[in-house]
Amino acid sequence: MSVSAVVPWFLCDWVSSFFYDPFRDFATIKGNFNSLRLACASARGATTLEWIRAFPGQPIIRWRELGLRNYLLVADEEMIRDVLVNKAIDFEKPQMPRTIVGRLLGRGLAVSEGHEHRKQRFAMGPSVAAKNIRSFYPVIIEKVDRFLGQIEESMCRQQAGKEGKSAEGVVDMDGWIRYLMVEIIGVKVLGHDWGVEPGAQEKVAECFARVLDPSVTNIFYFTIYNVWPRWIVSLVPWSHGSLTDSLKDRLRVWCLDSIKRSQDNKNEIENENIDTSVIESMDHRGDFTASELSEQAMALLAGFESPSLALFWCCFELARHHEFQEKLRTEVRSHLLAEGCSQKWETIEALPLLNAFCREVLRLHPPVSVTIRQSVRDTVIGDVDVPANTRLFISAYAMQRRHDIWGPRGDEFWPERWLDLDENGNASLNQMGGATSMFAYMPFLHGRRACVAKELAYAGMRCVVAGLIGRFAMELQDSAQEVKVGD
Repeated sequence: MSVSAVVPWFLCDWVSSFFYDPFRDFATIKGNFNSLRLACASARGATTLEWIRAFPGQPIIRWRELGLRNYLLVADEEMIRDVLVNKAIDFEKPQMPRTIVGRLLGRGLAVSEGHEHRKQRFAMGPSVAAKNIRSFYPVIIEKVDRFLGQIEESMCRQQAGKEGKSAEGVVDMDGWIRYLMVEIIGVKVLGHDWGVEPGAQEKVAECFARVLDPSVTNIFYFTIYNVWPRWIVSLVPWSHGSLTDSLKDRLRVWCLDSIKRSQDNKNEIENENIDTSVIESMDHRGDFTASELSEQAMALLAGFESPSLALFWCCFELARHHEFQEKLRTEVRSHLLAEGCSQKWETIEALPLLNAFCREVLRLHPPVSVTIRQSVRDTVIGDVDVPANTRLFISAYAMQRRHDIWGPRGDEFWPERWLDLDENGNASLNQMGGATSMFAYMPFLHGRRACVAKELAYAGMRCVVAGLIGRFAMELQDSAQEVKVGD
């Protein structure tokens, strides 16, 4: 297309979209580059919360980029239900972000749509179902125990030569947790222990950390790739591709070798209800090549970032709230660590304060703050007509902090919102936390695009938090440091 053809097309499209804009009467965010502002905010999702509070009661808030396209922030629970569940077939993840993520992390379940998505989800479904995850608890507990022992050894080394024998020290929980979650998820995905390859989990975590680095450059490129025309993006100089390709090739080869080793050593799968790895399940229930399974493994292993981030926030909130930390420690020690206690999944999942804490952390700090959908055909959400190719944003971060839904303490850490007390003062977990709709709480989304591994994420959180709080007391290294929750 020549420049002389592009300019009239650009002007005609701009004029027609301006005068025939179906959303012109909705609450509007003024200015340009709002998508970039949203993506580059230090607190992921905080911008969407700011917009929702600026227009209270508005079901949809819109903004435009370059005067060409509408972007809608959906702020109504029933409309969110339509997008994610009732009319989920009318919405897909936009092609451009899927292309980028697929290039970075492999073309797995997270970037597939339609038949491919159904095929992949069906194939891996039994391996991540609640029943199989519950049988996986002993593996998680064993990994957590070893992880805690390594932390204690590290702290003891810091105390070497000092008076006293207490294990005290400064621990970078972010790094430790990343390695632990790569190891746990690696076993569940590939079906064998990373321990057979010394340092393997550190290498994988390091590669993914470099690929997923949330640098300003990476965020800027992802944003413009998502919201600007492709021909504009092609004019932006970009040197990140060669590094990304190199790291991805390294991960792909490494995953492929692991899958071939698993296939060579696998036992016959008698039925679909045994505790099987994700790759074994997909190999058994689908017609995937080793290369396709490698892509799936890469995408699933990259998922370690979400539970790692959630566990980092667990440590942060515990370190900030010493009184709650003591209450939770009492519950864990009396039910899991006392003589004669069982560490079975039934006991862990029944602890009200532990589970309320995990839910509250996910409410304040959802692993994915904002998700994007694009209408693939003309459709309706609520009573609003949505033309094809309209981008919609759903912000778990904003919905899970709204005062009109969660009350005046919506921004506060208050796990007790998830507890009900009987007449004897005994606590039991409730599922709503005071909200009136399940679509006000969606750390793993809902519907057919909900996180397939959410049961594994919850299991990992419960075991890691219980192990940490049962063995250690935590506090911030610098309690005077100002920290913006949401960063």
